[in-house]
Amino acid sequence: MPLDGAAPLRNSASQQRQQFVEQVHTYTFEIDSRTRPGHTHTIDALRLTCSCEAGQQGMRCWALARALMTEQGYRAITPKRTRATTPPAPARPVGTSALLEAFGL
Repeated sequence: MPLDGAAPLRNSASQQRQQFVEQVHTYTFEIDSRTRPGHTHTIDALRLTCSCEAGQQGMRCWALARALMTEQGYRAITPKRTRATTPPAPARPVGTSALLEAFGL
């Protein structure tokens, strides 16, 4: 115990360990378990499901939240795909102007 009487800070291995998140498909992620070293959970960000115990009970879990944050991060840094657009057609005359042009007047 520290000399000032304060409680010691807990610094467990699970708090020190970085959580590994990998995107394995468009909406599927794998993330390391916080409580069981060496175990990985699979998250479906489209269906909002996780393979952990909470996810199997239909509850939202920290792993799902982490995957959703990661997915937003990927979206933010991934360039947006744009459709190729065709240039607009040149303006054609209408009304009387079109008739005059058609008859060469």
